Amino acid sequence: MTALGGRLRTSSLPALALLLAAPLTGSALAGGAAGATVGGDDSSQRAPATVKVVADDLPDGPLPSIAWADHVTKKLVRPGRRSLTLTTTDNSVSDLRRAHGGYLYTEQEPWQRNNKQRTFIKFISDSGKKHKLRTVTGRSRIETSLWFSVVSRNGRTVALTDGNRTIDVLRIRDGKRLGHWVLPKKSWLAAVALTKTDVWFHTRRGGDLWTANLRTKKVRAWDRRASRNDPGMDSMSDDTPAPAINLATGRLAVQEGRHTAIVRKSDKKRLWTTRRWEHVVSWSPDNKLVVTADRPKSEWLYQVTAGRLRIRDARSGKIRLTLTGIFNVQWARHGLPAWEDSHTLLLKAYSEWRSEPEDGPYPVGGESIRCSVTKKACEKIPDFDIDDVQDLVVRRSA
Repeated sequence: MTALGGRLRTSSLPALALLLAAPLTGSALAGGAAGATVGGDDSSQRAPATVKVVADDLPDGPLPSIAWADHVTKKLVRPGRRSLTLTTTDNSVSDLRRAHGGYLYTEQEPWQRNNKQRTFIKFISDSGKKHKLRTVTGRSRIETSLWFSVVSRNGRTVALTDGNRTIDVLRIRDGKRLGHWVLPKKSWLAAVALTKTDVWFHTRRGGDLWTANLRTKKVRAWDRRASRNDPGMDSMSDDTPAPAINLATGRLAVQEGRHTAIVRKSDKKRLWTTRRWEHVVSWSPDNKLVVTADRPKSEWLYQVTAGRLRIRDARSGKIRLTLTGIFNVQWARHGLPAWEDSHTLLLKAYSEWRSEPEDGPYPVGGESIRCSVTKKACEKIPDFDIDDVQDLVVRRSA
């Protein structure tokens, strides 16, 4: 076990807004995509398509083509293949992640009188065989899930965190622990990438970016500019996601105050930045696009909504498509957005805001939707609830 000691300086960082649900409907792309220069100034380019998404007004579309865990039937649904049973007990299932030859998921017992519950992190193979990697007992669900954890690119190892202090790297095939680190004190913690040699993780709500070496066990700060955050970021909830990084292309998203910067791994050069309060949250499966979300203007219900999503070219930052509406971006809970393919997003959107004197504003008319970058259109996914009933296989960092 390696204690990080006093060398680990935590910092606070903005929340990344994220998405749930399905296709877009809307206007066609108006000419070329707008470019995003440093600081997010797109004024010199022609405006890209902007699609206004009102969930109730969208046409119906088919079910997702990617796998999902159904909370009611407790099955792993794989379109075009037979479904697999995740559990036959009263336990709940969630947090589905793709791994080599199968899937990782969490299985949770009902709450006990002492307000504790056991959570099992399990693996199920494509043939249906299961084994347990870890059993965790915690008072908070944030301590006992795959929320702030990441599977390696080859799908053979996973970096598990408790969301605030510890990191464990496990080999998925047998649960063997390959690495273990402990922060000196509790702090928001999210693992965002895992290679054969290093775990990459953020501390203090997406603040400084660190690496932990699996061979030497040494921990070092890779980027400290993320420490220069706006003081208002300290209020972000624990549902805040960490900036997405993509080691496959050697590009990382790091938080810099009110912006996200895309940084080249080889020389740490800033390639482009987002606009104010706009944060990179996910790379597409082919690594060519990124999704960004605006931080909510208000503190409504733990910051679960965003009014604008942008799909940008990952290399240049040019905007390919802008979505406006009311989107669920409670990313830590649901792990979204989900990419159905390299040009299609699955999200959750709402139709309008309502307000109660005691409760304040809240969104209504929620639907799971599919949005296509190429078609510039969205559609509803009937009888499919990404928010509460189904957990999609999701891709975070690569």
